[in-house]
Order: sequence, then structure tokens, then C-alpha cells
Amino acid sequence: MTRIQHSSPKKNCLIGSIQSGKTIADAAEIAEIPYGTAKKILAKYCATGSTSNCPRSGRPSKVDDRVPYLKKEQKMKRLEWAKQNRGIKWDRVVWSDECYVHLDDLRGRIYVTRTADEEYEDNCLIPTFKQSSVRVMVWDAL
Repeated sequence: MTRIQHSSPKKNCLIGSIQSGKTIADAAEIAEIPYGTAKKILAKYCATGSTSNCPRSGRPSKVDDRVPYLKKEQKMKRLEWAKQNRGIKWDRVVWSDECYVHLDDLRGRIYVTRTADEEYEDNCLIPTFKQSSVRVMVWDAL
């Protein structure tokens, strides 16, 4: 049997009905929530003062961020370039880029375990390489 997670507006409707003087059974019928669930929602509201769901325990699965492989020297050069060009009026610059689209990359998704603030740390990234037998070059300018 699957668990249904009721939305906050629905739970707020239930709590509002109870606070306006309706019985739990009547409020549950109005909000279209089973009576047992309504009792649990009311107990949680009385204990916490809120109907919102708490964050779940455990770490949610994340798909790796695909980034080009950069050596430490390349990262330092990019940072220096960004510092040197900090004051440029970027709305007057034409941006262009080219990209190979690999048509036979069958690796699938790779999941990593990380916290929210570790998103772009090297040990949480899977580098990508431009090596494929079937690829298409795409170029564009803005």
C-alpha cells in the first residue's frame, strides 16, 4: 500500500475547520482526508504548530553534474581571466560556442552521494571527455 502525502493547503483546511468548531470527523470529511489521518495531522499540528512536512532522514540520490575535465592549471587560468575582465560591459560582447554532441554515449546516469554545499567539489563530479565514434558539431553565437 502506498503512502499518500497530503498537500499543506489540504491539511490547513482540516486544521481551520477544527479550529472553527467542527469535529475531527466533519473536518476530515470536508478536507477529504481519512479520519485516522486527520487525527495524526491534528496531533502533529498541536505538537509542532505547523502542517508542513519535515525533511526526510537519509540522503536523497543525486545525478552527477557533467562538467568538462579541467586540470588545476586550467582552473587557475580561468579564475585569473575572470578577475582581469571583471569590469567589462558584457552586454556588448558576442558570445559564441561550439559543442560536439556524442550520439553513442551509453553510460547512463551515475549517482553520487553528496551534501547540498558539495555540488561542484572535484570528488563529487564525474569528468566528461570528448571521445566518441559518432558525434555532431554544433556552433552558435548570441
